[in-house]
Amino acid sequence: MKNYTLSNLTSMASNLLILSSLLLFSALTASESKQYFSKKISPSSLGLKKEKLTHLHFNFHDIITTKIPLLFKWRKPPRPTPPRPFLVQYIYWTTP
Repeated sequence: MKNYTLSNLTSMASNLLILSSLLLFSALTASESKQYFSKKISPSSLGLKKEKLTHLHFNFHDIITTKIPLLFKWRKPPRPTPPRPFLVQYIYWTTP
């Protein structure tokens, strides 16, 4: 076990205080701006009809608990398309 002296502890405490102050300052300045990373676009402004608009949903959950994980295709696309990973649902299975 390492023995810490008083000067080491005060140095670590001051470094921690500086780091936490910088993080707090950056979080506060980032939250003040009212700009968003996304915006809503109306389909009519793009010339798209209702049936042409696509809503993509990406879900990724990763918990690996076994040595041999298994990945298999759950659902294929509703119509024949060129081989692409879109519209395909995969299930990642881990056995206990």
